[in-house]
Amino acid sequence: MIYAAMKKVKSFFSYIGKTLAHHWVIVLVTIIATAGAAVGGVLIGSSVFRQTYDPNAVNVVEDDIEALYKRYQECGGDYSSFEPYELANIGLHKATLHDSLRIVSKGDVVAAGVSQTVRGYSIKNNDSYFMENISKGLISCSWRIYQTSSVKTYPGHDIDVETAKYDEGSATEYSLDDYASTWGKLLSRPNIYIISEDTVLEKSVSQEGCEYHVDLNLDPNKAVVNYVKQMKMVSGLSDYPVFYKVNLKFTLDSELNLKKINTTEQYEVNKLGVHLSDGTLEDIYYYDEATPIPELNTPVVY
Repeated sequence: MIYAAMKKVKSFFSYIGKTLAHHWVIVLVTIIATAGAAVGGVLIGSSVFRQTYDPNAVNVVEDDIEALYKRYQECGGDYSSFEPYELANIGLHKATLHDSLRIVSKGDVVAAGVSQTVRGYSIKNNDSYFMENISKGLISCSWRIYQTSSVKTYPGHDIDVETAKYDEGSATEYSLDDYASTWGKLLSRPNIYIISEDTVLEKSVSQEGCEYHVDLNLDPNKAVVNYVKQMKMVSGLSDYPVFYKVNLKFTLDSELNLKKINTTEQYEVNKLGVHLSDGTLEDIYYYDEATPIPELNTPVVY
């Protein structure tokens, strides 16, 4: 009887042990799952369920800029028949006709409460082109890009707000067509956005003295098909950004020469998690200075 009783007790505790062990596994799995959700919920959940964007699936119609410029040449200074976005495109096209052009860009991007400085420097010197992009902040990156009959790209290191260093051996060389399809546009194209009747949502123009001010809200789906490719390459993003807002303000002189562009953007990027970003940028245009294309590690002055 004693043996039988002890056997029953042993069997009971064995059952309890197995039962507690089973529940302990459940508790562990629950703790791990809950902790994973708490730590990674924003990153994993938003990555899985976030809106995605494929520029190659977007159908967008561009305007005939050559025909537009011909109309401008024949208008005799009367711009009343032109849409505001057409005035902007005339200014952009006129900029490409100069043998020498320099564009200095300065701005900021705020993502997840953290501010990044943004700098850009572009040169056209006859048929040679140069661009430097520098972003300094939580995630810093920089590039120098040279275009002649082909395009060479150089990633930077030792990055500061307006300076970086570059290594000759780090170059990637592209044909013009390959660079345009991979990075969004050639350096000889005047603007990364597509501005056309098909991409403009809201438009206005005003005149102050000898200046025209053009204000455009662009379709954040259609206007950015080139830009998202450039952003993905420049910043090493895991996928294309998703845009929610694009506003461009153009300042042109009385002959529609482009003086500056002020850009306001809102977009979502996937880099160390998904972040909503707000960016502002000002591009200032300088003409006919015969600015030389800098050597790889020759600093430029922003």
